[in-house]
Amino acid sequence: MKNFKLNVFNRLLLAVVFLASGLFFNSSIATAQGVQDFIINDFTTNYSLSNQDPQGFMEINESISLSFSGQNQGIFRSIPSKYGDYKTNPKIIDVKRDGEIEPYITYEENDNLVLKIGTAGKYITGAHNYEISYSVENVIRFYDNHDELYWDVNGDEWQQPFTSVNVNVDSGVALVDPYVSCFAGSYGDNDNSGCEVSTNSSNFEVKTTKSLQPKQTLSFVAAYEKGYFTPLSWWENNWTYIAAAFIVLLQLLALLMAYKKWQKYGKDYDSKNEVVPFFGRPKKVSVMQASYVANNKLSPKDITASIIDLAIRGYIKISETNDKKPKHELELVKPPDTSNSEDEKILIESLFTNIKVGEKVKLEDKKNKLFKVQAELKNKIDELVRAKGFYDLSPKKSPIKFAKEYALGMLAMVAGILSAFVVGPIPAITGVVILILVIIFGALMTKRSLEGERLKTHMEGLKLYLDIAQKDRLKAHDAVAAPLSSDRNQPKRDVKFYEKLLPFAVVYGVEKSWSKAFSDIYNQPPEWYNGNWNNFSTAALASSIGNTNKVTTTAFSPPSSSSSSGFSGGGGFSGGGGGGGGGGGW
Repeated sequence: MKNFKLNVFNRLLLAVVFLASGLFFNSSIATAQGVQDFIINDFTTNYSLSNQDPQGFMEINESISLSFSGQNQGIFRSIPSKYGDYKTNPKIIDVKRDGEIEPYITYEENDNLVLKIGTAGKYITGAHNYEISYSVENVIRFYDNHDELYWDVNGDEWQQPFTSVNVNVDSGVALVDPYVSCFAGSYGDNDNSGCEVSTNSSNFEVKTTKSLQPKQTLSFVAAYEKGYFTPLSWWENNWTYIAAAFIVLLQLLALLMAYKKWQKYGKDYDSKNEVVPFFGRPKKVSVMQASYVANNKLSPKDITASIIDLAIRGYIKISETNDKKPKHELELVKPPDTSNSEDEKILIESLFTNIKVGEKVKLEDKKNKLFKVQAELKNKIDELVRAKGFYDLSPKKSPIKFAKEYALGMLAMVAGILSAFVVGPIPAITGVVILILVIIFGALMTKRSLEGERLKTHMEGLKLYLDIAQKDRLKAHDAVAAPLSSDRNQPKRDVKFYEKLLPFAVVYGVEKSWSKAFSDIYNQPPEWYNGNWNNFSTAALASSIGNTNKVTTTAFSPPSSSSSSGFSGGGGFSGGGGGGGGGGGW
């Protein structure tokens, strides 16, 4: 019984929903139909025709008197923007309703300039008069015996009937035989019984003699004496296409120039060096220098790797506390000496202010304070590796070379983009595409020397060795001093070898897998790294190095804006707030 009542209730509810939906749907249709439910009582327009444009310039003033049956917000008026092969370039002068300025917006649709006249949310009904003033050009067509104006007055795309349509045409040139003819009806009708013409020497009036139905228009054709209007020359008709083609040709030339310059300055040498596993450190370069040449950039991870390298070599001691939030402390054990590269000296001096043995700093205190040092390191490393002959064109020098070599090409791109306002969109589109390609060539301008390619191959081989180390490591029961693989020529698997390549494992982010290959290598924690782990292992060391890398990355990264207060937690800094900027309106 209970289920029966529920079923009856559900069916009633469903019926109510369908009924409400139907009412809403019908109401929506009625509303959509209602906004088109009006008649145009009178459509009167005045044309002023001149040779301001050689092919005919016409200023048009339309007066549209209509009666809305329901609630409307305004009207649309579509003005053709093409006449045959020519653009009429319509320009709106003024829009009024009942003698007062009326708001409107315009947009392009199907070769028409569409005016949407009225205010959204402001409804009107009853009788109103719209006045629309605009100008068009290229309206005259040229024949052997006369020049011709052939024009549709109201247009055949209205859904409303017209009680009457009238047009007055005033020009500064005489009419000639066959003077003026008119037509009233649907598209394609040639019946002139529904309209009449009255003329004098240069002016004429055309009006309908019966109502026009929806999709019907009044049209006229008028013949003028030759000489007042002049057709455009072939050059004038086609100059935009010629200009566009010329600009595109310049852009393609700039792209070809960019390609040639890249071939000369940026194309890498064909490497004939096969990438095989390397287990030796690159010679005569620091960790940061080697990574810079291999990757054409310096990252915070490279700086972390250098700190680890300096610690292993006895210059720095790293301590990590195992609190809720681990803290990292660096202690200067030995001041820099002649065995340090200049970039390593810059790094040590940036970390330790006084360069005194025993000086300690907390990396967390360096948050966002060393980001300028990274730029200084990059400049110095670029200088050092160029001096050592690793580059024909270094990452630091390539943007300068790019700017010098491609200045003309970049100018061609900008000219193409700006020309869109005059000759059309094609040069702008090709300009953007080619500009992107030119920038890509510029980004690829960096070129290593043959010596640089050998160093890159060495680093790739070292990365390959680090990647496969875990797969090829001996099982846990094998001797600690055994080689890392079955190749007996490889170094022994001991602490010295592990620490020698550990900085490069940090560079490539494989310190954890590298450490797993040496899971039982240490009998006690290394002197250069102090942690609070009870049972020391290389896995714990690798994890701690990962934490160090995060802190180092933060220290050498620029500060970012924050939603926190500038007064609390040391979060404030110059340029870190909102505002500044500029202003404007809409």
